Amino acid sequence: MQGIHSFGVRIAMALVANLKARATAAAFALLVLAPTLAAAETPANPAFRTAEDQPDFPASGPVRWVSSELQITYRDGAQSRVELDALTKAANVWSAVACADVTLNVTEPPFADVLVERIRNWSARGLDEEALATTDLSYRTIGQGRDERWVIGGATVLLNVERIESRGVSLEAVLTHELGHVLGLLHPCEFDDAGAPRCNATYEGSALYPEHRDSQVMLSASDADGLCYLYPEPVEPTCDEVCREGCGIECAALGDPCGDGLASCSAGTCAADGFCSLPCNTNIDCGSRGECRSGACEPARAARFGESCRSGNDCESLLCVTDDGSSQCTRSCTDQACPSDYRCSEVDGRSVCRRPTSGCSAGGPPTSLAFALVAFALRRRSAKRANN
Repeated sequence: MQGIHSFGVRIAMALVANLKARATAAAFALLVLAPTLAAAETPANPAFRTAEDQPDFPASGPVRWVSSELQITYRDGAQSRVELDALTKAANVWSAVACADVTLNVTEPPFADVLVERIRNWSARGLDEEALATTDLSYRTIGQGRDERWVIGGATVLLNVERIESRGVSLEAVLTHELGHVLGLLHPCEFDDAGAPRCNATYEGSALYPEHRDSQVMLSASDADGLCYLYPEPVEPTCDEVCREGCGIECAALGDPCGDGLASCSAGTCAADGFCSLPCNTNIDCGSRGECRSGACEPARAARFGESCRSGNDCESLLCVTDDGSSQCTRSCTDQACPSDYRCSEVDGRSVCRRPTSGCSAGGPPTSLAFALVAFALRRRSAKRANN
């Protein structure tokens, strides 16, 4: 089998057949006399390479497994504690990368995504006699039309057992290298491929360096960067995504208190004064009753939820509720749940947030405020479409 440098050619030839590629880890002494590249030809921070970096690969973007959790096993089971420990440690090195969402689990045959096979008749199978190991990857497409993308469909790691044993090299280092290929990473450089950076000492710290080093039990920064590119950690959801029933996060409406351990804003943004507000660029975005300050609308005169009021006209919501002789601004709870220390109660024919007791003063029809918010939202959406 040819080395990984012909990876792209084989992919191009296999577009109408079962797509396969082979990534070969060179023997530890195979390329010792390879020519050294001038420093100017090597980037200061060697980058990782993936399938999309092959000129003839039929896609761009990350090419990875669909699942970020893979099961790995020896085809016939581990034949010694040394073999099992080597595979487990190699799997753990890749699983431990902090910025990546990937887990490699060593399991028992036959149920696994990745098989590791010991080969004792290596040359009889037409494999490169100098190679310590090789990884066969199969690729497939998922999705249709614009959503179609290439993914890794299967992998088998072949170990040249006789050569590994006769050379006394680290099996853990060999497996760490090969599992990098399993996950979708290529050699960061090559000695004989014009389509890849030429190898020199700058690249030797990579576990994917094509010439074996027993130090390849550890990953370089570029190895970790490559893994995180292919399997990035899930992005924490924004407030708009988590402020829903069952998410376990209290959601605050416009005008409600927010931040510093309080609720998150289900709409708008948490302004500097600690209340949920509409985002803005200018005072025009806030309408006649507000001012744009630090990117958030703040009322020019109206009081916020929970602040003191004499009548509904003092409140941003136009609703002022009186409880036990003190009055504070409230809001409707028809469409939005109340903060945790309030309850939704019927007061003077309106459903509002309150701490128990008496009357409600309304300062004009609440539809005037609702209309202003809707108009603002429409302007924001129109601007966004225009920008797109």
